[in-house]
Amino acid sequence: MKKFLLIIFVAPLLYCCSKKKDTTLPPPASLIGKWIIESDSVYNYTNGNLVAKSRVALPGDYYQFKTDSNGENFNSLNTIQLALFLYRYSNGGVQFIYADIHTPNGVVRDPGNLRFTVTDLSGDRIMFFYHNTMNETLHTTELKRTILLHKAKSD
Repeated sequence: MKKFLLIIFVAPLLYCCSKKKDTTLPPPASLIGKWIIESDSVYNYTNGNLVAKSRVALPGDYYQFKTDSNGENFNSLNTIQLALFLYRYSNGGVQFIYADIHTPNGVVRDPGNLRFTVTDLSGDRIMFFYHNTMNETLHTTELKRTILLHKAKSD
């Protein structure tokens, strides 16, 4: 009886403490390639009120997702690399892990890491959505970003 009780109490403990399986999946084949930005907007809210809206990229700028989980972001003139990143696709989302970038004036940017929810990945269109809420002493600040892309036609 003691062994039975020991098994009943120890088995769940071992299960809970076991190593979690990595849910990072290789990028789906439909994500690989060049994606043209239709819109990339950031919305800032304070206490639920929209206080600022800005455009992050211009239409025609694009993302390039490679099979080795590396990615690039270029301006529409294809002359300046806007960002270099690693990406991971898992659990219905894409995490962008940005590298430092030297801008033309020599300043290094560190955009950090962002995890986007893939709200649409169908055929030749994709939408990424990012939402972050920060509760501060006197107010709540929310940041929402939406990126809408379409697949570039093969040459």
